[in-house]
Amino acid sequence: MERSNKNVAQPVQSITKEKESESQKIIDQLERMGLPFHDRIELMKKFLNKPNSAEIFKTLCNDHDTMEFIMSIVRGGFRG
Repeated sequence: MERSNKNVAQPVQSITKEKESESQKIIDQLERMGLPFHDRIELMKKFLNKPNSAEIFKTLCNDHDTMEFIMSIVRGGFRG
């Protein structure tokens, strides 16, 4: 039984670390773009509540498109 728990725990830990890494990448990009701390936190809350939005954010190729997308979320225009 203990061995079985370890076998399950490893993939779960791996997925958790991957999620943390993805979140950190998003935070780093938002910081690089000059967003204030409060705005970064608010956006991350929205991304966590609506993973579709985070996935779209990760696919944007340039800062202009990314900023337009962020502003649409902030203004409430994007429903994800």
